[in-house]
Amino acid sequence: MYAMSGRNDTIVSAGRLRRASIETAANNIHNDIERRLSSISPCSALIV
Repeated sequence: MYAMSGRNDTIVSAGRLRRASIETAANNIHNDIERRLSSISPCSALIV
């Protein structure tokens, strides 16, 4: 293990936060694309 475990925990939690924010951004983009497709035609939303 690391001698500076507190610092390591901070790095790990920062990595988790970054991953969560990336997933949130990806979900937002996906929802936005679905919303645009469904406004164009109801069938195209099923393809995504």
